[in-house]
Amino acid sequence: MGYEFMTQMAQTAIATYGLTIKGGYLSSMLTDALIIGESVYQVNSVAPGQGIQFTPQATWSDGVTRPMWNLPYQGAFNTASLGTWWSSNPKVMAINQQGHAIAYTSGTAQIWFKSATGQTFSPWTMTVYGGWYGVPEPIY
Repeated sequence: MGYEFMTQMAQTAIATYGLTIKGGYLSSMLTDALIIGESVYQVNSVAPGQGIQFTPQATWSDGVTRPMWNLPYQGAFNTASLGTWWSSNPKVMAINQQGHAIAYTSGTAQIWFKSATGQTFSPWTMTVYGGWYGVPEPIY
């Protein structure tokens, strides 16, 4: 599995050598779904307490869109060089600089990413709905 992952990273790096980012968008994966062995992608609504992992999908000057791997675990390549993340409403959903967001309370928030070279990607609008399996929503 390690060779497969390394080959994929090398092919992405070689393919993008000398190219520039022209724009992009975000993709998302519900991280809580990994606990039960499912993959839930492209979510836009969650309950308080749930986490989402975002990945920037960069469109390069060759017209090809490729993921900018932004892995949060130790051993991943330097995520700080990829860009900056922010939330329009961190009381509803906050995001760290590895693209992992946590839902806190009901409402909406836009998740934004700007590449290290200054391109702002299309934002992702998230809705956090109240209560989750009978757990009351936190009050801030």
